[in-house]
Amino acid sequence: MKKNNSTVDIMVRFFCRKLNDSDFDFIYSRVRDRKSGDLGEVISYLSKIPEMDRLFFLANNADEIFDTVDLVAKCMESDSRSKNVK
Repeated sequence: MKKNNSTVDIMVRFFCRKLNDSDFDFIYSRVRDRKSGDLGEVISYLSKIPEMDRLFFLANNADEIFDTVDLVAKCMESDSRSKNVK
């Protein structure tokens, strides 16, 4: 991805904060637990959201897509503490 990592971080944080509770819970449960098929579901779900699809499109390879999903998980982890999500 030929983009600044801080830009990706800002975009992901903005995305996480604007999620409604239902979407947050759906995505967070899958990036947290990572059971069989969960990452595929998350990537498919996120790719339907224009901001996230754009980040995936800019990825040079699968590792960069998974790095973006990891960043989403990290962001959601910190947000879940403030929302008291278990």
